[in-house]
Amino acid sequence: MKAVDMLEMMDVPIDHTYRPPPDKGTFFGKVATLLETDFATGDFSSSDVARAFEEKYNHPVKLSMISTYLTRLLEKEQIKRERFGNSWVYRRVYLRPNQLTER
Repeated sequence: MKAVDMLEMMDVPIDHTYRPPPDKGTFFGKVATLLETDFATGDFSSSDVARAFEEKYNHPVKLSMISTYLTRLLEKEQIKRERFGNSWVYRRVYLRPNQLTER
């Protein structure tokens, strides 16, 4: 019997939405880490992230590439996005206190 099956028999809720953090050696991992460290609070744009990425990793990056990875984080519901004029503004998503107690 698998551990997951045993937990289900014991009626222990299983969090199927858990995803391990991305590998910090990959481009996606570097962007995700950058958002956690440099953009933990407040709003940011894809240009802000691209500028910070180039400063931190000393590597040029195309704005379209940053936008692609921000869209992937948006799809994973780790960030939110709002239209501000003719551009997008992003913000990190945090768990609400009642979500922490449910885990």
